[in-house]
Amino acid sequence: RFPKAIVDTGTTFFTAESGMFQEVMQHLKAAPCKSMTDRSHPEILFRLENSAGEARDFKLSHADYMASSGDEPDAQCSPAFMEINIPRQHGPGMILGEVFLRKYFSVYDRGDH
Repeated sequence: RFPKAIVDTGTTFFTAESGMFQEVMQHLKAAPCKSMTDRSHPEILFRLENSAGEARDFKLSHADYMASSGDEPDAQCSPAFMEINIPRQHGPGMILGEVFLRKYFSVYDRGDH
């Protein structure tokens, strides 16, 4: 089964299941916000398939996917990811929460599908 993307306005961060969460956290390290660069924290890409079967790319920069501890000059930034395992009958999946929705507008239309 292919992983599902679940867009949820009630979830703040991105979520990933155990294995994927560990892999993300190995690549996206917490760091002082002022020291992050496109090289240290590269763009991430979500490639999703729409209801017509067409692939769409959604790119996010570190400014989008890292959460700051505050506005102070020494603020720390951490990946906006949480570990959540979707129940087996509904997964595997990832929740794209408010962090994703701040950048991308979504339309919910169940009328035709």
